[in-house]
Amino acid sequence: MRLPHKAVTIMKSSYLFLLFCILINMLACQSSDSNLEIANKLLKSNIYLPIDSMEVFLQENNPESKNKNDKVILYLDSTRCSSCELRTLTEWQSFVQLLRQEEGIELDIIWILSPSKKDYDTLKSSLKTIKPSFPVYIDIDNNFIRKNPQIPSDHLYHTLITNNDNHVILIGNIIKNKRLLNLFLSEKNKKCS
Repeated sequence: MRLPHKAVTIMKSSYLFLLFCILINMLACQSSDSNLEIANKLLKSNIYLPIDSMEVFLQENNPESKNKNDKVILYLDSTRCSSCELRTLTEWQSFVQLLRQEEGIELDIIWILSPSKKDYDTLKSSLKTIKPSFPVYIDIDNNFIRKNPQIPSDHLYHTLITNNDNHVILIGNIIKNKRLLNLFLSEKNKKCS
């Protein structure tokens, strides 16, 4: 018995759709496993801060970090618009001030920008306008990423929270992700009690 042409076409389409779904599912699982491996590798690492090889932008009344506190390391490479991302500086400034006042938590911000050479002057001009309340390091030679090869190129891994020994304790943006913020606060409260 031979199936009608229309039935064969539908079966082939269904079969191809099923294969497509299986392939997507397999890729998603591999990607998830890969993300987990990357995160585990980062969480087992220390971050080296080659700040002596970077240009630092400081306001006169803003001392550099003394490395006594936990840190948020925000890394911005040349593939992203540095001037655009600088708009979030005020969010971080407000967040750190709120943590200090409401929770009694001291948190240093280490913002490392690796602009392209053509964007360097625009970035410096933007920093003078914004006047950040914490140091901003300009890494024109990409020393930070060279000294920390465990940090992938994916921007999701470019916001790191470290303890005072620069050991990574959280990965991700705690002002954009409430669950990460709650996890961070919970860990800080455990240490204080």
